[in-house]
Amino acid sequence: MPFDLAIFEAELALKLIPTERFPAVAQDALESGLGGPRVLRMAILDPRSGWEIDQVLPSMLEELSWRSITPSEAALRLARQRARRILDSGENPLLSLQYSYQIMSHGDYPDKLLGTH
Repeated sequence: MPFDLAIFEAELALKLIPTERFPAVAQDALESGLGGPRVLRMAILDPRSGWEIDQVLPSMLEELSWRSITPSEAALRLARQRARRILDSGENPLLSLQYSYQIMSHGDYPDKLLGTH
């Protein structure tokens, strides 16, 4: 899947990306034509080097022009992305129930997702 900064921001806001996954995320960003030396630095790190990943992450985020978003905004963004994927692919929406619960609980149960807005 190509790197999508908006989705990355949302996953980061909800803490859905484990530390050991950041080098692979950086590789995806580079393959999509984003980033520079700081992203490259992250991309070459061993996924097991958690401390070093934590040290490089802030500069990588800066280089990607990452924008902090609220957990509620992140949950809505990911829910919309999943809904588009389901509609475009014809995928069974029941297969996304666990994911939907995960983003809702990490996103502080946004009213717009609960239908109580």
